[in-house]
Amino acid sequence: MPKQSPSDDNVGRMQFLLGLRRRGISDPAVLRAMDEYQAAILSRLAREVISVERYRTLAEAARQRLAALGYDNVEVRLGDGLAGVPERAPYDRIIVTAAAETIPEALLQELAEDGVMVLPLGPHAGPQQLVKLTKGEQAIKQEDLIGVRFVPLLPGKAREL
Repeated sequence: MPKQSPSDDNVGRMQFLLGLRRRGISDPAVLRAMDEYQAAILSRLAREVISVERYRTLAEAARQRLAALGYDNVEVRLGDGLAGVPERAPYDRIIVTAAAETIPEALLQELAEDGVMVLPLGPHAGPQQLVKLTKGEQAIKQEDLIGVRFVPLLPGKAREL
């Protein structure tokens, strides 16, 4: 299979896999995204979006840009994407736009029952799969979808940028 990049096609596919519809038809209480672009688009489909950015300067710029454009239901947080934002959990949907080597347990804990998480999963320097996780009452259902290539999901807040 040819290597794919985190292109607009993959980003759109991830949004589709969340199972959201037009606002008012399916209105998740809280959705967690991990980048400004996703947050802006998803803010039109969800009542509230929490976006986590590990770089202080990028978080500040995203806050300013989203506010200036009228995306008033998006909250941009500076933080560790692997640790999540547990004080705002549970989340109906979580979308991760960087590749995790294993399923982040903290994010699973933050996912609401019947919630959906979409993320690239696999080694940072090897083959990755776009994965859809659905949290049931007793178990997590995992669907491996397509081969992808994303930047690594790294722990902690970045020191620079």
